[in-house]
This record gives sequence, structure tokens and C-alpha cells, in this order.
Amino acid sequence: MCLHLLLAIIRSPSSPEAFMVRYWEVVSQLFSGYSKGNIHSMAVRNISDVNPNDNAAPLEVRVIRTWQPFLFQNEHCYLFVDSRGDAIEAYGNRRDKALFESKFSVGLCYRISKYLSKKARNSHNVVPSNATIHLGRSTIFEPIVGVDIPHQYFNFMPYESLRARENMHFLLTDYIGRFDRFTSDTRTTSGKRLMKFLLEDANERFIEVALWEEIADAVDKEALVNTPFPCIVAVTSMKVLRFKNLQLASTAATHLYGNPTIQDVSDLANRFRERYAGINMDDRYTLPIANILAKNPVDYMEVKFSCIASIVSYNPRRSWFYKGCTVCKKKLGSREDALICDDHHDAPQPKYLYCINCTIADSTGNATVTIFDIPFQSVIKIPCNELVIQ
Repeated sequence: MCLHLLLAIIRSPSSPEAFMVRYWEVVSQLFSGYSKGNIHSMAVRNISDVNPNDNAAPLEVRVIRTWQPFLFQNEHCYLFVDSRGDAIEAYGNRRDKALFESKFSVGLCYRISKYLSKKARNSHNVVPSNATIHLGRSTIFEPIVGVDIPHQYFNFMPYESLRARENMHFLLTDYIGRFDRFTSDTRTTSGKRLMKFLLEDANERFIEVALWEEIADAVDKEALVNTPFPCIVAVTSMKVLRFKNLQLASTAATHLYGNPTIQDVSDLANRFRERYAGINMDDRYTLPIANILAKNPVDYMEVKFSCIASIVSYNPRRSWFYKGCTVCKKKLGSREDALICDDHHDAPQPKYLYCINCTIADSTGNATVTIFDIPFQSVIKIPCNELVIQ
């Protein structure tokens, strides 16, 4: 058919200009029809079958996330999921973001063709795939309806596997747990917002989650606090770090979901309801000394317990104060006959702060504890500076 049409054009009398116009009209129609026919006749590929440098067999996916990466400033990223629940990261040139998002919307489903498959990055991958999708200006997005494709994707990592990922950022981490409480929401010395909260896993182990800047700004704190118990939170694309203790820190790709509609949430919520049945959540960390000592410290690094006990003795061999930074209260270190805080070199002269080593006891046992400045000052009502200097 193609040959006959072209021969008819060649044999028809016309000027060179008219010939070329007619020639390109026919060629364009032929190849346009050929391309569309091929796209719809080609078998749809599963995301799990996509490999680097494959031919661009059509994918049927839902677009579920979008983000602007910190490390790859010239790119804009998306996450696609298919009917089997597998996901793959896609990216395009940042300057084409408006063009892409005129062709598709987050949350909807499309048949995608004319893309390139590339090798996964060397770091900060959000899914465990060896390939990524590179979107170009000619990539085709055809809306599709009536397909059963998940609205969300998670690749949760259990608590006991987190330590193996500490400072290993080839694959970022998804995590799920019960929202316990916010522990801080402050500005760093450079003015960046840093929000922290605790998540509890199914085995009563806690980890601190740190959200930076735009990720923190997107969190509805009031909604989390007021969600009926238990509020299950899923966080995605986190780094596993150690800041005093193990911590999950946000990246540009991080998204936070409160009570996402997945089976894992229902199962986890039921376990927490059983665990805390009949317990006043405001008093759940007020425990006798014996119960506190029986807990594994590694699993409760970020949890603050209370107990009703008496101070029975002090340790006279330990100093009852220390020289601390006037900004952060950390103990000052000596350097060339000067006392300096590692974080605040220009801080003024040191401040004396309480550090009382003592033994407390209740009806279940006793424990050695250290009482620091603010709680001890609240008891004796005298600043440490006054006692030391006077």
C-alpha cells in the first residue's frame, strides 16, 4: 500500500513544490498510522520486566508520586506502579516538567510508550529496580480507564533490618509504624526547619523520624495528633542515619501517609489495639523501676519514661556540675587552654549546669540515674551558676 501511494504521487504531474508538499503529507499519514497501530498491537510490558536499554514496549501504569530531587537538579521525578503492584522511577528534564504534566496527572492511569529505559542510579533509588524510565518530549501518554492498578506503593523495611542500611543510600527506605508523638519542631542554626516524631513498630520498638524543610511543611501536625488511636504512619524514601541513635531522615522523594488504605495498616492497627487495650495512653510510659530496667535500651533510645520514686543517695565521687555551652548545653571540650563547643565555636563564656549522679528507689527496686540542670533546678529553685560562683 505504501509503495502504491508513493508511486501514484511520483507519476502525477505537478510542480516540484507541490510534489514535496504532497509527498510529506502522505509519508506523515502513513507513519503516523503505522506508529499508532504498532503501539496498540504491541503487548503491554510489566514493570518487573523492564531492563536498561530495552525497546520501549508500552507500559500501563498509574502515576502516584512526583518530586524534585536535591542531588539531580536538572531532573524531575515520578513514580509509576502497574497492575501487579510493582513500581519504577521515571524522570525527565526539569525544563520539560510543565510539558509532561500537561500530558498526565498524578493519580490517573496511562499507557506509556516512546520512552527510554536506563540503568538505575548509583544512589538514592526509591524502588528496588535495576532500571529507570527516561521521559522525553515525544513520550506518549494515553489515558486509560477501567484498569485495576493500585493507588499506592510501599516497600517497607522491618526495624531489625534498618542497621544494615545505616549510611547506605543506594536504595532509600520505606517504613511504617504507629505515630507516637512529636518530639521537636525547630529551626537549625542555618534557619532550616527540622521536625521530629517517634514511630513505634509492631514489636514495641521506637525510632525517630526527622523531616526537613518542604517535607516538614507538608505535614498536617494537628491531623496526626487528633487522629483516633492508633494513627498508623507510612514514610517513604528515607535515609537511615545515626544521630546519637538510629534515625530515619527525609529526602526530597519522601512522602508521608496517615492511615494509608493497605492491608498492612489494618493488621498493624489491630495489633496496637490489642496491645494497649485498657491502658490510658497518657500514662503508658509511667512505669515502676523494675519494668523500666527490664526493657532493652536499644529499642527505647528515643522514649522518655516516668516513674514515681525517691532519691535515696548521692554519689559524692562525681562532680555535681559541668561547664556547658550557653547555646546547646553540651559539655565543653578543652582546646589550646580554651573551652570550646564543637557546634558553637563563638559562644560566650561557659555556663555552669547541674549534673547530679544519684540513686532512686521505689517498691520494685532501685536504679542509678543522672539528673541534669532543668529538672534539678526545678526542685531546689537555685540556678547552678549561683551556687558555683558564690
